[in-house]
This record gives sequence, structure tokens and C-alpha cells, in this order.
Amino acid sequence: PKGKRLIALNNKYLTYKDTNRIMVIHSVENRGVGEISDNTNKAEADKAFELYQEMVNDPKYDGKTFAVLTFFNDQAELIRKIFEDNKIKESEKLKIAVIEGIQGDEKDIVIYSFVIRDPSQKRQYSPLTGETGDIRADINAGRVNVAFSRDRLQVHCLLSMPIEKIPSGIWIKKYLEYVRENGEV
Repeated sequence: PKGKRLIALNNKYLTYKDTNRIMVIHSVENRGVGEISDNTNKAEADKAFELYQEMVNDPKYDGKTFAVLTFFNDQAELIRKIFEDNKIKESEKLKIAVIEGIQGDEKDIVIYSFVIRDPSQKRQYSPLTGETGDIRADINAGRVNVAFSRDRLQVHCLLSMPIEKIPSGIWIKKYLEYVRENGEV
């Protein structure tokens, strides 16, 4: 009819529980106990497994693919071990990797483990800040872009400290602020 506008809507959203969100930040309590290295976060690794189990046991996730991603090899190995200890191996439906390990691949659901639990850990992320005068800043920007563009339906961010305490200059902080402010449908 004349005078009416057609508004296109994407109704293929898969929201998490009753949150009306497709991008979710999960606060994880971590006191640094039992860590293997500065590049691990056992509480986040455990939460990644718990979250994965919750979703694969929910019928609305039937047939969905998953990735658990981190920036650190030590963390990826820790997560992989927790999954394997629980008799879950990687497959076409589940990928556990550092961000470079998923380039060119996408999954329906992505769980990110950021590891950082204290502002003093900023040095671990310095390659991702551009603050070190790194000549490879463009390559590192590409790594971050790859990391945050692997999901199709849902993003879950495991975070062991408030966003406000993450040092400025870490690109991850900007991403997390975006998730917090724009994750709702």
C-alpha cells in the first residue's frame, strides 16, 4: 500500500537463554590459583567446557558448530586437555585453537577465553596493542580481525576482570566494550 515502508528484518537470531543477546560476556572468578603459566586461566578453561556442555545439551543448538578460541597456545592446550579428559575430542563440530588456527574457518558459536585476570598482564597482550612500536602492527591488527570475525550466530566472552580494569590500548578492550553495548538483538 501507498505510504508504507518495507522494513527488512533478520529473524534468524539464536539468542542465549532468555538474555535476548547474541554476544554475551561471562564474568569468571579467578584468583590465579593453579595456573600453569601467565598465559593460562584455568577458571576460564573450566567455564569454556561448562558453557559448551550447557549448549550441546540444549536442543536449540542441535547441529551447531563450536569454536573455543584464545590468543595463547598454553591456554588452547589447557582447554583441549579439559575437553579430552571429559572424552570430547575436536571434530568438524568443535575446534579449540589459538586465533591463527581458525583463519578461513567459521563456526556458529564462538567462545573466547581472554586469559587476562590482572592489569599487570598487559605485557602478554603488547603484540596486540601496537604500543611496542612493533613493525608488524598491521599483521597484528589482522590477527585481531581474524579472531573476532569467526562466528555466525553467537559469541561468548569469558572475562576474569571487569572491562574497566583492562588497560587502555589493548584492542580486546574495545571489542569487549562493543560486545557489552551491542550484543542485544
